[in-house]
Amino acid sequence: MESPPPSLHPVYGAAGPQEALRQVVNLIEQAADLRIQCSHDGTSFQSETSNASRFSVRGKLVANQLILARFELLRADASAKSALADLWGPLSSFSERIRLLPPEHDAATDEKVYGVELRVMAEPMSLARSSAFHGELKNLVALGRALQSSVPLPLTDASLRKRFEPLADYLEPVYPWQGEIDADLAPMWEWALESIDYLNGASSVALASFFPVAVDFALAVLACVGQQQGRILGALSVPAIGTRDLIDLSRKAPGTVVVPASRLSLGSNPYEVEREVPPLLGALSAAGRPALFTGSYVDLQAVFQGGQGGQGDPLQPVVRRVPGAVPFGVLARFAVRAAARLVGGLPQAAEDALTDETIDAFHLQSPADRLRLLPAAAQRAVRAWEGGLSHAAPASSFVSRACALSESFAGLSDRPRVSRAPSVQQRFVERLVDPDLPGLLQVQLLGQEAALAALVARLRMECLTRPLHQPVRYIVQGTPGTGKSQSAVLLARWLGVPYVNIDAASMPDHHTAASQLLGSGRGIVGSYQSGRLEQAAKHHTGAVLEVSDLDHAAPSVRAILADLFLQVLETGEAQSAKGAMFSCANLIIGFTMNLPEGRDEAVRRGVGFGTPSRREIRHRVASEIRKMFSGAFLSRVGTPILFAPLDGPVLASILEQAVEAALRAAATHLQVPLAEVVLSEGMGARLAASLEGGVLSSGARVLAEHGRTLAAQSFLALLARGASLEGRTLCVECRADASLILDIL
Repeated sequence: MESPPPSLHPVYGAAGPQEALRQVVNLIEQAADLRIQCSHDGTSFQSETSNASRFSVRGKLVANQLILARFELLRADASAKSALADLWGPLSSFSERIRLLPPEHDAATDEKVYGVELRVMAEPMSLARSSAFHGELKNLVALGRALQSSVPLPLTDASLRKRFEPLADYLEPVYPWQGEIDADLAPMWEWALESIDYLNGASSVALASFFPVAVDFALAVLACVGQQQGRILGALSVPAIGTRDLIDLSRKAPGTVVVPASRLSLGSNPYEVEREVPPLLGALSAAGRPALFTGSYVDLQAVFQGGQGGQGDPLQPVVRRVPGAVPFGVLARFAVRAAARLVGGLPQAAEDALTDETIDAFHLQSPADRLRLLPAAAQRAVRAWEGGLSHAAPASSFVSRACALSESFAGLSDRPRVSRAPSVQQRFVERLVDPDLPGLLQVQLLGQEAALAALVARLRMECLTRPLHQPVRYIVQGTPGTGKSQSAVLLARWLGVPYVNIDAASMPDHHTAASQLLGSGRGIVGSYQSGRLEQAAKHHTGAVLEVSDLDHAAPSVRAILADLFLQVLETGEAQSAKGAMFSCANLIIGFTMNLPEGRDEAVRRGVGFGTPSRREIRHRVASEIRKMFSGAFLSRVGTPILFAPLDGPVLASILEQAVEAALRAAATHLQVPLAEVVLSEGMGARLAASLEGGVLSSGARVLAEHGRTLAAQSFLALLARGASLEGRTLCVECRADASLILDIL
């Protein structure tokens, strides 16, 4: 017969109760693979620390007659189903000296502790008795380990949950990722370290991902990293929160508040978010309580883009795109655990089985569908396990059906036409009928008195007589560089509204044209952003929208633009790519164009030595435009306003204005205050005479650039001579080689 192992503990006295206790301790150590410490007087004992199986024991000598040993067989989350039934049956086969104890509550971990009590007479055991006792202990340990593997894994941290109890109605803790951080997750770990570092620098962070499961996993890894640095995370649990309440909540929270961007309730309209969001971020940073904002790039951009004309600060918030290289198996296990938390947890074996089932269900699906439907599939699998639904349809069948779903309630609804906002109409009328408008335009755009007078007359007629649900419109034609686009810029500046340019020549095909103006359909790159037409149309002050270079656009692009604006000009409405209708009544739409293939010069060329009249030129231009656009479109934009080619004196004046403006700008940038700039008489004409005909025919834009180039060169040459310019008058002369020479007075 095998003899019991020798004692590993010192002898405290003669053979008797204490020797029996030491014998019991030795047998427990061998059977349970534990290290046990005895008290100095040899009357009690306790296992050192909880091992991987969470099996522990403690005992004592009672009246030198009885040894009582209490074994902790398993622990389970307080919300898990009772394990008493699982314990009672197997224990009935043990001897009478083993009895089941009532479950205890461990407040530190918020767990239920299930155990048994073993009673042994305090007498040294014979070889036969010790062998039998040793075998019974091994069976008890095996039962405990088997039961522990069948109860839900602890998925919550009681101490973490307790810290959020005062704000439990608003926040719930983000539990750290409990899995192994291996080589596959190393990039995610580095990303999390950097993100926590930004939070430590009092900068709010925005986690961007299209897939919620990726965001949730990133938060779990962040919580794991943050826990090591003393930072915990709490996710917002209420449907919406205002900026003031968020600041107050962040100050009270025990950790960093995590806010889905879609739940941030802003009082301002989307075009004035710059009035609310920057102060929010600034207040959070100043209080040392930065927040974590989460959501898709669409949601985050809607909140943090700064509104119309807003300015971006890369620290307010810091944009952190969630890494996409996380293995799908890791995400699947995370999704199953997240679903299991709602039902009190899963046993390890069940978690493994459900994870494998979920992974297999997505075997034939695309990566995007995997991430999109993973939370739903995991929830379904866990609910089926909890309810014992063995008859449920296979997970792969559910995933296939879910991927095929396409119908939704998004669509159109009947509503009356929207009229121009009263404040916008009042602004248009007051500013356009102002008698100073023609003079302002003519001072800025030289040589176009007739065209500008026609433009002002057209705009006044439009704002006074056009139905208020339709946008104001006009069409301008002329050779390059005659001021067509500049007139739209000056008009917007005079009205105090944004100027928006849509360059038809930059659109290679009709698909690009439609997406730029109306936005992209859902799922297409750029679909997070409204089309440029919608952005301009929804601006609260109105806007001047120039559709330029129609002649340079491809025929297919011209066709779709004509069809689109035909609807806009007639009904005052347009339909975005996502199906929603929006009003364009607050717009002034100007169409600017040349004639293709050099026909601008041809229509202005007379027969023989004659010069065609302005009326004849207009008739020829209209005939050329009708070759490119339908009569329906032309009837809605009106008679083309002709910008004439620039002649010699006008070109000379443009050059002189460009040189003077460039010299003043250079002096300002170099912080050299000038008293005055004096140009020599006829300087512009001499510069114009030195240019080739092709340059002169290119219009004011090319001439202005040439003048700025000469001015910059001459100004730098003057500074190189060491001249002092502060408070001096600058004289400009034109040399014989058409370069400029500067002198000071």
